Amino acid sequence: MLRDRGLLPSDPVPCRNDLGTAAQRYFYQTGHAVEVGVHQGRLSKIFTSRWNGTYDMIDPWRGPAFGYTATDQQKCTARCNQGKSGTNDDTDWIPFWKHIRSTGQCSEACNSNTSANVVDVPNMRIAKQNIAKAKDRATLVRKMSHEAAPQYPDGYFDFIYLDAVHTKDGLLDDMRIWYSKLRCGGMFAGDDWGDRARDTDFMTREKSQRLYGGAPDWGVTSAATEFARSVGVQLMVTHAGGLGHAWECRKVPSWYLVKS
Repeated sequence: MLRDRGLLPSDPVPCRNDLGTAAQRYFYQTGHAVEVGVHQGRLSKIFTSRWNGTYDMIDPWRGPAFGYTATDQQKCTARCNQGKSGTNDDTDWIPFWKHIRSTGQCSEACNSNTSANVVDVPNMRIAKQNIAKAKDRATLVRKMSHEAAPQYPDGYFDFIYLDAVHTKDGLLDDMRIWYSKLRCGGMFAGDDWGDRARDTDFMTREKSQRLYGGAPDWGVTSAATEFARSVGVQLMVTHAGGLGHAWECRKVPSWYLVKS
């Protein structure tokens, strides 16, 4: 079979959302899928509407203040206490910072040594609401990626989607941790194609930043390319970014491959 040889058994996948359709149509076998890095669960809502099997959602659901310097932590605390977003102006984090301020946890949430103890209750609640229609097929798992992976046997999943750490080393670690959990012939995929930390074969970091945006330490292109070569399979990216509404066909491509 094409899938067993690492080949896609369909036309190239145009949009990120279509990966859920492809997973159901061409890769359903064990009936298990997992998304690593969930936040508000908006993509989970889309995938579970297209995927009929079980769907585990891995996320620590805690504050974004990891690895910040003492100065950063002071600024974060001050902003939080003033009623502003502590470390991230992304609107997705507004519910978190409102909750933290109302519960008096600004200092703890802004300290990289204690932020792991602060649960992102609002966004976890939003994620749960977003997958309500999936009922007992979807499960929220509040763990870090490396903590969650060992609980699954090798070859367990038909479809794995990675959307957690986006640095080159961080994504490579996640890919290595989770790849064994995917069955042969399953689909391995992830979000936010692009490389802001270094130039790649056909795109400078400046061009990647201009086209896709993202944080300056992102290294998704480098990580996914290196990993695919190491396991000897063809890497692909979604090709129709930016068509229609942002959540209909996202501007930033996703990468995907078939495990041989």
